[in-house]
Parts: sequence; structure tokens; C-alpha cells
Amino acid sequence: MDMDDSWNHLQGHLCGEVVGYNSPVDENDNQGYCGGFGVQFNRNNGKCGICGDPWDVFPRPHEAPDGIYANGIITKTYTQGSLIPIIVDLSANHRGHFIFKICPNNNIFEDPSQSCLDKYPLKTGPATLRYKVKEGLHGLILLYVRLPSRLSCTQCILQWTYVGGNNWGVCSNGTSGMGCGDQEHFRSCADIRIIPSKLAIILNEYLEERDQMDEVYHDKDYFEDEEDQETLEALNSIGNDDHKRKMRQKLLGMLLDRMKELIATNETQEDNESEIDAPQMAIYPPSPTHIEEKRLTNRH
Repeated sequence: MDMDDSWNHLQGHLCGEVVGYNSPVDENDNQGYCGGFGVQFNRNNGKCGICGDPWDVFPRPHEAPDGIYANGIITKTYTQGSLIPIIVDLSANHRGHFIFKICPNNNIFEDPSQSCLDKYPLKTGPATLRYKVKEGLHGLILLYVRLPSRLSCTQCILQWTYVGGNNWGVCSNGTSGMGCGDQEHFRSCADIRIIPSKLAIILNEYLEERDQMDEVYHDKDYFEDEEDQETLEALNSIGNDDHKRKMRQKLLGMLLDRMKELIATNETQEDNESEIDAPQMAIYPPSPTHIEEKRLTNRH
């Protein structure tokens, strides 16, 4: 993928300044750790601000209203159901895992509670909501998450949470071990927009089914007017077993029906482009890619 098209980056531990925007520079952008382990768990009962600020600090620097770094700049617009690239700059490995969530906030002057974000966890792979941080992994890490197929917003907050795994604690089965119990948290946020797509809704059922398949996907697969025939031919080679063949036929049928609908309603070329500018498929690369070229990020 052309990384110039991938402005929605979240830097490990907290976002840096926004590239190309007149926003304040956060010199401590690697300190979005909820105030530290002691503050989060001993003083605030495990609570943390949605973007990494200590729970008991007001105003929170990275939250609206009144946060100096919460400027509400929409840094990227996506389509429903898109597979989007995210770069995490992991400056220190704490084991554990990444979690991504999103909230259709639609109000740049006031940030939501964590409960809104908890409603919309994002997949980092065909059947997982967690991206495991392997021991020794650090630096710039490219990964992909899929946006919900039925969610649109004028302003969404995309949240990254890094739950560490290098503390010793009590496990759920009563034993003790590394990574069990309370762990250090890091958070960061980005402001994005998601536009609706009828085709995203039509394909939602297919995408959910395909997500359960153990396949290696591509990182770019658009449906555009001039590429319809090529797209159909590519989809026609998905696989040969009965399950894949039935899914392929179902998808082809839906796409053909959609094309007929567009022709029948005589939509303008502009409308056609809007309707056909469909989301990327629910596709996840087989493994993360380390990026040598450093990019900065969105919020803060």
C-alpha cells in the first residue's frame, strides 16, 4: 500500500503532533500511560482517560472540552467497512497486546465516555480483536483494522490501547504468572470521519462470513466503476471448495444486482462514483510489516 495514503497513524504510547496541521506539539507524547500503574490502579481503581490521561486530572490534556491537544482535527476520511492501515511506534516492549476501538462521537467539542468506545471494538485479523505484541517487537509496526460496515460519522474517535503483559499477577484460574492480573495501560486517540456506503451494507453479511475463513487477504481491494469487470474476475478465483464457491456466487450476485440497480435508476456519474466507492474488503495481511520511513500521527 502507498503509505502516503495512510495518514491515520497512532504512535506507540501516545500520538505526536499532527503532520500538516497547526496543532500544539506534545513533547511528552510517549507518556499516555494513565498516570502510571500506581495512579491507575491504586488511586483510580483501574480507570484511565480515553486518550491516556490520568482519570482524576481535569481538564484532561488530550480530551475535549478544554484539552490543549484535543483540537478536533479530522485527519482522514474513510468509507464504511474499510480496512485501514495503522502505524504504532512502539518505543518500549511490554509484551501484552493492542486493542482498537471506535466511537461515533460527532461532536468535536466534547469527548465521549469509554462506554461508547467499548460498543465498537475493531478486528485486527479475521477472528481476533487483539494484536499480540511479541517479545522483542519494537519500532514502527504496520497493522490493519477493519471499520464497522454499518457505522458512519462526521467525527469518530479511534482509540488505541496497549495493555502490557510484563507484570506478575494472579491469573483467572487462581495460579500466578507473568501477564496475569493488573497490567500497565497506554492509550492514544485519533479523529477520523467515516462516510456511508450502500455497498458496504450489502456486503456486510459476506464480510462477516469471510472473516471466519482462514485466508491470507490482500491489503487493497476496491470496487470502482472502471475496475468492476476485473474485480469480478478476481473474486471468481477465490477458491474451489463448496463453501468458498457458494460465498463467491453470493457476492457476485449481489454485485451484479447492485450494478443493475444503478443503471435502472439512471444515477448521475457523480452519484455512481459515490455509491461504487466501496469499502475495502475485510482483508488482513498475513503478518505485520515494519516500516522504515517514520510517519507522525493524528490527534495531539
